[in-house]
Amino acid sequence: MGRLSSREKQVIIGGGILAFVFVCIQFIYLPAYDKHERLEQTLASERHALERIRQLEAEYRRLGPDNSDAVSLVEGRAPGFTLFSFLDRQAAKSRVKDNIDYMKPHSRDLEDQPFTLSVVKLKLKQIVFKDFLRFIREVEAPGHGIWITSISLTKSGKTQNRLDAVLETQTLMAKGTGS
Repeated sequence: MGRLSSREKQVIIGGGILAFVFVCIQFIYLPAYDKHERLEQTLASERHALERIRQLEAEYRRLGPDNSDAVSLVEGRAPGFTLFSFLDRQAAKSRVKDNIDYMKPHSRDLEDQPFTLSVVKLKLKQIVFKDFLRFIREVEAPGHGIWITSISLTKSGKTQNRLDAVLETQTLMAKGTGS
């Protein structure tokens, strides 16, 4: 296996060049091209999502100032309405007033809205489940505009049919009125 002829050298060099070009294409160019294509697709998808967000923002801004349902609900309430007193009346009506451990009211103004969010956290102790359900139905009855945003129930003591309940309620109030 001595020396190679010039023709054999050219074939080996040509084969080496072809192998080098193949490796470059297969392991460098094609993966980079695929990544570029995926990035282009992602970019197009993100542009489409951004356009949809802009459309929704424009629709929200168009509909946002119209709080007619909330305004009519708030204005339709009796003068001096507060969430705290409403819950107290519903507790008496549902026969759970004696089970109230505490009621903690607070409120916060909503930016760019003519409303304050009034919140009352309420704890009921040793309550019968049936009475608790009656109380919830009274609180969230249509037309009141009051929502229960969280409920936590725990078994109370050794009795089977009693429980402790902590719930958080909220409603919209006109700015400047009480909780």
